[in-house]
This record gives sequence, structure tokens and C-alpha cells, in this order.
Amino acid sequence: MAISKQFQSNENVWVIRPSGYLDLFNLPEVREALCGTEGRDILFCCEELRYLDSAVIKLLAEVAAARRAEGHVFQMRGLKPYIYKIIEMVGLQQVFVFENGEEGQA
Repeated sequence: MAISKQFQSNENVWVIRPSGYLDLFNLPEVREALCGTEGRDILFCCEELRYLDSAVIKLLAEVAAARRAEGHVFQMRGLKPYIYKIIEMVGLQQVFVFENGEEGQA
């Protein structure tokens, strides 16, 4: 598991790129990567993501809700269909904005 984080000032967005498996074991590292992103949009690029468990989905949903309350967006890009199914199984697909700009669709 690795996570890169970069601020793109021209778009006022944090770009976060996880790779590998995000699960309960590395939840603290995911939380750390999300720290300091307040007041900005987040683009969560999932092209290299192989697995996302419900504990991480819950954390991401909390961050997405907080960004929405601030008037910002938490967008997921490049999410594999089988990972979207996991989000759907825990019932949180409506919390995120997916790459096509619509909520609840990968």
C-alpha cells in the first residue's frame, strides 16, 4: 500500500493516489493522507487501487460528507467496478461523486 498526496493550486484540489490494498490495517496511513485537506476539493484517483474495505470506505464517506458540508467535492476517479460494488454493498455510494460527475455511479 502506498498513498501519494499532492496539492494542485491551479485547480484548488488535493489529488490523492492510493495503490494496492486499503484496509483496516493501514487505516491510520489513509487517515494521515487525508489530514490537512480541509477547505479544498479532493480527487481520489483509484487507478492503482486493488482493494478497499468497509473501514476505509467509512472513513472516506466521513471525509466526503465533511467536504460537502464545506461546499467542496470528494470525487473518485478510475474506480474499478468490483470496488464500486463494495461501496454499494455498504450503502454509501450516494455519499461520493464519481468520475463522471454524478453521485452514485461509477
